[in-house]
Amino acid sequence: TKYVSQFDSHVTKTESAAKFLKALGAQKLGAIGMCWGSKVALMAAEKNIGLFSTLVLPHPSFFSSEMGRGVTATTYLLPSKEENDEIMKHVFSNLQAENPKSEHTRFDDLHHGFLGARGYFPGSQSQMPEEYMKRTEEALNAAIGYFKQHLV
Repeated sequence: TKYVSQFDSHVTKTESAAKFLKALGAQKLGAIGMCWGSKVALMAAEKNIGLFSTLVLPHPSFFSSEMGRGVTATTYLLPSKEENDEIMKHVFSNLQAENPKSEHTRFDDLHHGFLGARGYFPGSQSQMPEEYMKRTEEALNAAIGYFKQHLV
């Protein structure tokens, strides 16, 4: 838990990696942050306006209502049924104030971690219902599609 909560350290590493890629000639950068990685990606984007062109933030954790202010990156927020809906609405409003192309899709039928370690995908050895796996695949395709639309 101590390692996870050292957000400033993770933000510094994220900034360094992104700046390195830009120094190599990358014109546009995207970031995906799952769970607490969403907070890291969003904090880096808040601190470094223009560093990222696109963010995809599935099942975000440790968010507060004030987050997302000033972020110019086109951002796709994908909370699960376990993220606080009021906080997510505030964050989305903050994101849309700077970039109206930002989107928010709530996956009320999926649990936290659906695109990460707790995800269940078609073809896996999962015991989850087929419908759950289909919804997970829909979320994955939406995230990929968002990057294709706004980053490529």
